[in-house]
Amino acid sequence: MMRLAALLLLAGCPKQPAPPATPAWDTTPRLPAPIAGVYTRSAETPPDPPLADLLAGRAWDASLSGAAAGVALRLIHDGAKGPGVTRWRVREALWKSGYPFPARDARAWTAMPDGAPPPQLLQWLEALPPGDDLGLIRARGDDEDFWVALRATPTVPFERVPRQVPEGGAFKLAPAKGATYAVSDANGFLQEGPLDEGATIACNSVGEWMVELIPAEGPSALFPVYVGMVPPELPLIEDGVSVRTPPDAIERAESLLAQVRDAYGAPELQRDFVLDAGARSLLRGDAESTEGVRASLGLDPSGTMLWECEGTTVEACIDSVIWEPKNRLALLDARSALGLAAGVDASGVHLVGIVSATH
Repeated sequence: MMRLAALLLLAGCPKQPAPPATPAWDTTPRLPAPIAGVYTRSAETPPDPPLADLLAGRAWDASLSGAAAGVALRLIHDGAKGPGVTRWRVREALWKSGYPFPARDARAWTAMPDGAPPPQLLQWLEALPPGDDLGLIRARGDDEDFWVALRATPTVPFERVPRQVPEGGAFKLAPAKGATYAVSDANGFLQEGPLDEGATIACNSVGEWMVELIPAEGPSALFPVYVGMVPPELPLIEDGVSVRTPPDAIERAESLLAQVRDAYGAPELQRDFVLDAGARSLLRGDAESTEGVRASLGLDPSGTMLWECEGTTVEACIDSVIWEPKNRLALLDARSALGLAAGVDASGVHLVGIVSATH
């Protein structure tokens, strides 16, 4: 009888919860695709089961995570002597994976000895602002695992835009109240307008088109669309080293601009001493505006364009200029003459360029 009572007592006891399973970090990681055919935001569940467990309840974007995978694969390929997580590589990875907004933060860590995420990553996740998109992956190298995280802030509604469009085709931009768009075609000609009701962009020239979606506040979405061509595999510019003097900066800038124009089939820009003087005036602050320089030099406003940039290196400076749709005509026009001025200090380089198609 006592034995029966004991059995009944045991049967009535509540079942103890099983201890939480330890994530299997030693399993082979599963990565999202680093190359996509469309630009889009895509909230999904990570294909890597341990990562999905780690991120339960958090937003994970497949396109942004595809860019993180692309960065990780480059880190593994380059090894310890590589440049690491650079702004250029992140941007190229974003475009290849089809994510249209810039990364506000990019981080990489090596895993713990058992493959688990490092504490610094967990702290980074805890501080992630609400509303941001998260791209996070783990990737396996020959000797260690890598974790790469990207964070981005979507600022306008975004629907699917193809990375490649046939000549004569078109793509659509989603409506975004208060936002505008700027699109430069393969020859650099610019079209702009409001996005309140969206826009349809007809693609009538073969080459690389640059698309910028400009919100009322926050960072723009910026990405290329390739019309009648396959997207290039390699970046146009890689980072360089710092320069010490303005003449060195000007020489390197001129060489880089020639490289860019050659890539797009445009002849080398011809330096012009009158435009050089105008660029120096703007760099010194003697001229209050571009219009003032145009007037003082007797230049046709419709055929004269100015660009300005700052960066830690000349390469970083030029790179920040060449992807802006409003600068493309100045960079690609076949008839252009060029004026350059440069300032160099401890923080890097400041360049001013004046390009004229009519001087």
